[in-house]
Amino acid sequence: MKTVGTMVGMLLVVGSLTVHGEPAVVERVVDGDTFVTADGTKVRVKAIDTPETKHPAKGREPGGEAATQLAKEKLEGKTVLLEGDSKDKYGRRVADVTLSDGESYAEVVRAHGLDKNADKGAPAKAATETVRTSCVTDTDRVAAPRTGSDSSGKADAGGGRVAVRGYTRSNGTYVAPYTRSAPAGRGR
Repeated sequence: MKTVGTMVGMLLVVGSLTVHGEPAVVERVVDGDTFVTADGTKVRVKAIDTPETKHPAKGREPGGEAATQLAKEKLEGKTVLLEGDSKDKYGRRVADVTLSDGESYAEVVRAHGLDKNADKGAPAKAATETVRTSCVTDTDRVAAPRTGSDSSGKADAGGGRVAVRGYTRSNGTYVAPYTRSAPAGRGR
């Protein structure tokens, strides 16, 4: 009788999952925010970014193993709800993931302090506000004191540095303030 009750409970959970999305069995965890379902679909969890364990350029990031272990504990071999069907640049399905107990997997990751995005706040808003107040053209460059100049104030071959204020490119990306070498032949 206990087995029948357990089966009914599981059916109710799975039944409730189909109301809001599509149930899927997690076959294998790749890392803290990516897994493969039983039908072979690679899924990237929406709205989180966990530290990497196998990044080609960064290698192992601190917290990557803990994030992968949490994913294995919470996801592997379990039925979850997938909501959303967009694709990322790697062809993975990007979806919100709800655990069988109704809890959001993304929230579980955040609660364990393993979401790299949690410390970033609202970067898009900050960049937008900066863009409104700081644009640059060639005439807006600010010359820094030159080194290697003679008594006439002209720079020698060593040249100086020019400070460039932050600006927005035509494609909408923001370039932070930086310094560069001064243009040749522009002594002051």
